[in-house]
Amino acid sequence: PEHQTNTILFTIYKKINELLVNDVHADFVSTFNLIADNAHKIRVDELRTMSIFLINYCIVKNNQNQPNFKQYTFEMYQFQIAQNIILEASNCILPSAYKNIITLGLRLGKIDYVKEFIANYTHFLPIEKRQETYNYNNAYLLFYEKKYEKSLEMLISYSFNDIFYKTKQVAFILHQQNIKPSNNQ
Repeated sequence: PEHQTNTILFTIYKKINELLVNDVHADFVSTFNLIADNAHKIRVDELRTMSIFLINYCIVKNNQNQPNFKQYTFEMYQFQIAQNIILEASNCILPSAYKNIITLGLRLGKIDYVKEFIANYTHFLPIEKRQETYNYNNAYLLFYEKKYEKSLEMLISYSFNDIFYKTKQVAFILHQQNIKPSNNQ
């Protein structure tokens, strides 16, 4: 069994390397399937490392507007959640992963999933980033629900410290100023 596990690990890492070097879409799908099919045989830390390689690959492809990679990235995060490998060793979720899951979920139209994710994972955010990360992402959710006034109130009422959130806050407020509110807020 140990020899078989080592062979599987070698094969998976070889496929990850080929994916990163050759950059072939089909290699992503086959690599992910190989990992998913053998997840029960792989140590948690190895599985997490492998999934992070694939998530980073997906994020690059998604940022290049490659078809399907928004969905693939979202599915990779769902895989991490299903395998209980989304949390860091400190038992926290990275604010960037939290934000990415919410952003991707909303862009893919999975509002109910996002609401459930926020309810289940906000308390896993690092305490020093929790309120800020929650407020920004909840405002984003409210915006997707077309609750523009509530979203705007949340953005205006909170003083963000993180430069990403500060920048996005201003852009988001300006964007919302151009949207005519509906009566169902």
